[in-house]
Amino acid sequence: MIKAHWTYSKQEWKAYLYNSLKRKNFFLRTWKKLLLSFTCKAPEVKITPVSITIGNERREISHAVRVSNIELMNIDEINIMTVSFEIIGAGDKAGKIHIPVPKGKLRDAFELRQNLLDANQACLQGQARW
Repeated sequence: MIKAHWTYSKQEWKAYLYNSLKRKNFFLRTWKKLLLSFTCKAPEVKITPVSITIGNERREISHAVRVSNIELMNIDEINIMTVSFEIIGAGDKAGKIHIPVPKGKLRDAFELRQNLLDANQACLQGQARW
């Protein structure tokens, strides 16, 4: 069951990628911007209770890996949802995914955030629902 299916305009995706390059060194940033201007294709984002898929990249949510936190922030007029994962039992961080929130979908992102965190809490208590 898909809880969110987001698509982006080419300009939205480029703005997000350019923003993410700001923290890179000058030569790498310039090279990647040049490549992006020719090859940029906006992927689809699909979020379900058991996975997050961005284009061809899929991140599973299971009893072994759970969502530990979801932050919504606005960086340079781009809304970004940062999903942090944790390996259950070990308490180790399993990484983060940064997902741009499309224009007009911020309210949906707040709802989705709450639903994912609630589902995670229920899963931890052994009564998964969603």
